[in-house]
Amino acid sequence: MSRRLLVGLTGLVAFALLAGACAVPQRKDTSIVSKPAATPVTARTIVADYNEVRARADETLDGSLLPEVEGGELLDIDQGAYFVSVRVDKREGYGLLRLAPPQQVVSPRFEAYPMWFVAMARDEVSGNKRVAVFERADSVSPWLMTMAPETTPGAILPPVVTDSTGAAVTVLPDDDTGTGISPAAALRRYTGALAPGTDVDDDFFASDAFLIQTRRFQETQGSLPFADFQQTWTAQRPEFALRVEGGGLLVFGTVTRRDSYRVQTNSYIDWDDNADTAAYLPGRVFRSADLDYAHQLLLYVPPAGSGRARLIGQYGGVVDGQGF
Repeated sequence: MSRRLLVGLTGLVAFALLAGACAVPQRKDTSIVSKPAATPVTARTIVADYNEVRARADETLDGSLLPEVEGGELLDIDQGAYFVSVRVDKREGYGLLRLAPPQQVVSPRFEAYPMWFVAMARDEVSGNKRVAVFERADSVSPWLMTMAPETTPGAILPPVVTDSTGAAVTVLPDDDTGTGISPAAALRRYTGALAPGTDVDDDFFASDAFLIQTRRFQETQGSLPFADFQQTWTAQRPEFALRVEGGGLLVFGTVTRRDSYRVQTNSYIDWDDNADTAAYLPGRVFRSADLDYAHQLLLYVPPAGSGRARLIGQYGGVVDGQGF
């Protein structure tokens, strides 16, 4: 399988020194001037800082360094990649990342923390592009990369709608204006297309490599003669969505997956030594096994009645497992 596919408010209180013997505080202006989360220059610096820490972590495969620059499910995925790399001795190029300076920076405006922005950059290790979301919880916290769907080297993002200041326009999770489906509903629908069952034939989304790969995996695992296989998918609530020109959406979302095996009597499961699963389930499993995955997705949802939605990028991997 291909691997990889917060409200505080700060303000300034001004005091005026009046002529006389004492200073009298003036009335506080509670209006907060909004500002973009990042400019192209600051985004370049943030990516460079990320690379510096990531290089040290990659050199030693030390997952304890990653919380300095990553958060959320992305942290779980990348720490899982390190764990697998060490346990199954897949060290060369496995789970490594080095971002070139961003080719595109998309930044909304915010009146308060948390803030976030999107940076599209080429991964110098794989040659593919990452569409990364960086978040900052407050003015004293570091910028953390929390999402990084991977897409093809030639991928281009649809033009994003901007306001009068040039800032990107965001969309709330339940807003279905223009598309007839909200970011949250679109992510749930794609999750339904991934899950085995009646949604297999849903044509709302165009077919893509991740859907095809998932279907083939379900078929091969479902036909195992020595174990019963089940796969379940769950969509998390998307926190990041952008309006694109023409009225469509870009939706960043995380979905989780569990692969469950129930071993039949007088049988066992023995994974290949170089499989990701072997890192979490070394040796034979005689009763049952559960493997947990996280996948970060970037979806494009067109305006209502103007084509099929599609997956732009995906990044994910195994994050936990247990077996008996």
